[in-house]
Amino acid sequence: MHWMKWGTITLLLLALVGCAGLDTATEVDEPLELTLDVAESGSEIEIRFGIIRHEDVPEETLVGEWQLRDAEGDSRAASEDMLVNPESLELDGPAFIVMTWSAELDPGDYTLDWGIEGYDPVQARFSLINQDGRVILGSVSYP
Repeated sequence: MHWMKWGTITLLLLALVGCAGLDTATEVDEPLELTLDVAESGSEIEIRFGIIRHEDVPEETLVGEWQLRDAEGDSRAASEDMLVNPESLELDGPAFIVMTWSAELDPGDYTLDWGIEGYDPVQARFSLINQDGRVILGSVSYP
């Protein structure tokens, strides 16, 4: 009976030690987090490329890139050398807006990728539909 008591205590200690190594808290370990916003602006679609700036902001100028592709995967617009200086960005809500781009696009499905080397890229998928002869934003998802 004595050995069962010590065996139970040993198993409980092993379970506690095993659980001590588990970390369920999510920490932001990147100083920048990229954001996208796709919206309607009159007869155009407006895309806002943004950054949420956390504490340790890099001092160097970063190079960003984005690409807009249609449903067939063909590039409709892109920029490969967008210079981003995180310290000089203007705050607009929770994000600092790097650039706003707008254009008239044909109805269809689009994919937009936005990234800065060394940081997690973001993507938006959206559809444009023709409603009464006017192209409007149908749906937007941020997978």
